[in-house]
Amino acid sequence: MSCREDPEAGYASLTAIILCAALSILCTGMITLATSQARAAKRALFRTQQQEAINTALLRTGAYIAVTAGAATITRDETISTPQGAMTVHVRAEQEARKWPLAQIAKISPDILTAYTSLSVDTLRQTENQDCLRTLFSEDGQTLPDHPFPKPVGLIASGGHDGEVWRLRAVSGNRVVEESVRFLGDPMHIYAVVSQDEEALGESPTCRYLKTQP
Repeated sequence: MSCREDPEAGYASLTAIILCAALSILCTGMITLATSQARAAKRALFRTQQQEAINTALLRTGAYIAVTAGAATITRDETISTPQGAMTVHVRAEQEARKWPLAQIAKISPDILTAYTSLSVDTLRQTENQDCLRTLFSEDGQTLPDHPFPKPVGLIASGGHDGEVWRLRAVSGNRVVEESVRFLGDPMHIYAVVSQDEEALGESPTCRYLKTQP
């Protein structure tokens, strides 16, 4: 009696191999999807905590401005604790009334401008220099374009910043949040947000062309 291989056994082995391969691909896909979702969730959590850190830093800076005399430009590094660890937020606050009116940018005296920045008016208008532009010019600016910035007032009474509009710029990592705020003189509600913008730091880089801080 001769021994012969069962052809169906070969088919069964091939089917098993194909099934295993399919299951392997399916498992790999599920693991990849789960990993991708976990990373997305981690990024979303980080952004949420980063936003909370920025909001806290802005509120702290607002509270500081409300009781600070003789300051028209304030810079602060706030360290905020989050569940994922400490986050550092750099905040710069600028009193808007001391700036030159944005509507009169074409009338700015070149001699006055060069005392503050190495950039020309045309260069200031370029997108990558918006932080420099906003530091020097404002829609709420009241300084004449042929005058230098006035010195900040050294005396502050209770509610000394009431009604003032300030620009707050907060940077954390690659994230920039800018607010225009009006101080209300209410310790329970320090300021009202007039406007808010959010950009990536690459789209709104921090100004590096100021000769002196206004």
